[in-house]
Amino acid sequence: MTKQEIRKDLNEIKYYYSRINVFESNKLGLFGASVSRKAEKYNKYITDAPARLYDIYVSLYLNNMTQKALADELGYTVKYVQYLNTQLLEYFLVKSSKY
Repeated sequence: MTKQEIRKDLNEIKYYYSRINVFESNKLGLFGASVSRKAEKYNKYITDAPARLYDIYVSLYLNNMTQKALADELGYTVKYVQYLNTQLLEYFLVKSSKY
């Protein structure tokens, strides 16, 4: 897996969680099932992550926060949140190579 693929997956997961009610109420289950499996995979990867990376993942991708909003909430700079997000991508890259 590449960083680009992980970034694409995370953006899809973010959208999925921001619209989860739509996907879960979808009677056909076409798109939701595919992205739901991706979310499960990344949720499994994150269970062993350091606390800050776990927080970044949950806040940005599951709770649909922006980097600016998260930086304001945590008292970080946006640049530091971007750094942590890059660390998260690296973490997922390593995890995906092990599975």
